[in-house]
Order: sequence, then C-alpha cells, then structure tokens
Amino acid sequence: MNKNYLYIFITLILFFNINITHAQYNYVDSYNASSTATSTANITATSTASSTERVKYIIIRTSCNYNFAGICVKIREEPTVKSKIIVKARTGIVFRVESLVTNDIGEKWYKIKFTEKLTHPERTANIKGYYVRADLVEPLYDVSAIVHSEDDIINDNKRIIIDISEQALYAYENNKILYKMKVSTGLTDTPTTANEYYITYKTPSRYMQGPNKENIEKENQKLISNSTSTNNIKLYTSTSTNIRDYYDLPGVPYVMYFSEDGSAIHGAYWHNNFGRHYSHGCVNLSILDSEKLYKWAESGTSVIIRK
Repeated sequence: MNKNYLYIFITLILFFNINITHAQYNYVDSYNASSTATSTANITATSTASSTERVKYIIIRTSCNYNFAGICVKIREEPTVKSKIIVKARTGIVFRVESLVTNDIGEKWYKIKFTEKLTHPERTANIKGYYVRADLVEPLYDVSAIVHSEDDIINDNKRIIIDISEQALYAYENNKILYKMKVSTGLTDTPTTANEYYITYKTPSRYMQGPNKENIEKENQKLISNSTSTNNIKLYTSTSTNIRDYYDLPGVPYVMYFSEDGSAIHGAYWHNNFGRHYSHGCVNLSILDSEKLYKWAESGTSVIIRK
C-alpha cells in the first residue's frame, strides 16, 4: 500500500509540473519567452484566413505605457517566440490584419500588414514580416476605413470644434456638446492651422513616419552652412534617429484626416501630454477619446479649428 501511495504521489507531481510549465510558456511572450519556449526551428505557418473574415483590425489593450514603463507586447519577425523582436508595442496600438496563422506547436498569431504608402519604406525593407500572438490582442469588429465621397450627404447635425488656445476638442450633436476632450495640437515649429475642414478619410490604423524628405534636406543644408569644412560632415538620412522631428510610429490608432497636407485627428500612444501643445501639426487625443470620437464622427463631419 505504501508503494502504491508513493507511485500516485509522484505521478501527481509530474502531471502538475508539466501543466505549470506549459502555462508559463503560453504566458511569457509578452515578457521574454526565449528561455522557456520549446524548439520551433522547423516552424510552419499555416494560413487560417477563413477564421479572420471578420477580424480586419486588432488593438493592444494591455501592454507597456507611452513611456515603455511596464511589460511590452512584442511584435516579432516570424510567428514564434524565438523570432527577432521588431516592435515593442505600447498600449493603444491598432494594427491591420492580413491573416491568422498557426505555428507547428499550435500557437495562433496575427500577421500584420501595412497597406499605406510609407514616407520612408527603406526603414522596413529588410523586415520579413510582423506577427503578434493572438492571445495578447483584442480583435476590433466594429471599425473600418471610410473614404468621403463628394456625393455623400454631410451630416449637419454633427460637428467638431478644436480650440487651440484651450487645447480642447468639442463634439457637437444637434447643437449640444456631446464630448469635451483634451487634445495636443502642433508645437511652434509645426503648428496646427486654424481653418474650416471636414473629415475626408477615416482609418483605424496608420503607419506614420517623419521627418519628410524635404525637411531632411533642410537639416542637411543647415549642417553644411554651419560647418567650416564639408569633409567631415555626417549628413542625415531617413534612418538617422538623431535628426530633429524623427518619428517612426506603426499602428497609430483611429485616424481621421481633414486636410490636404495630411493633418488628422488621431490617438497618440507615445505621450501623455494632452491639454498641451505637443504634436507635429495633427490633433492628438488619448486612446480612449480617439476611439470614442472615431466611432461617433462620420466621414464628412465638419471640423472647425480656431485659435
């Protein structure tokens, strides 16, 4: 009898140890799974796009904050926890989904795609792909990209007023204030232009990069003009992270374009300075406020920016 009890006891220990190890493996990719993951050298990513017919966008709800404080969800080059980390995704990032894939150990990953024309495509030219574990994100079923047509009927019952002096946004419906939100408009060198606009294009996700090529050339001209010799000047390129106004922001959430120069109202996951000037000319909102406004505002909604 004692031997039988000992056998049962050892069996239970082994069973629970195996399951605890498996649970750890499923949990740690948002941390660092390379030390606990089983080998995935022979990974096969099998497309299961039929499972994602309704999932066009995903949002990362729980991750590190705007300042990378906390534990970040990792975007990897291949659908395996041993693959290279491409992006440490902060809370509030929204990505467009290409497909859902399953690797050879049964994990499901979303493959991310960027369909927009990038300002600096060379920054991503050598990256094989962008993947995030499906259990670390939330599918978005109720958002889509919308282009305004001149034939569309503009809803005069809705309008947005942005007050630069107050750093506030007011959303009106039927002449009553529905929302008041703190914003961050442009800095002195990159101001937000006061004028009357309307929303021309809405997209849940956008890859934004800067500075543009014209500004890189201007900065290089400054280097040349301020130098006594051109022999040792190291000119800026599109990948120079030390250039003024450099930014590289995949998955900017809830973007509502309103001007021909590309200005937009959108969420900002990279700062928490709402109520103060901070942007490169766009109108920044918190993630929650941008999501709320995006779902409320229609294509063609009037946008009035005042000083």
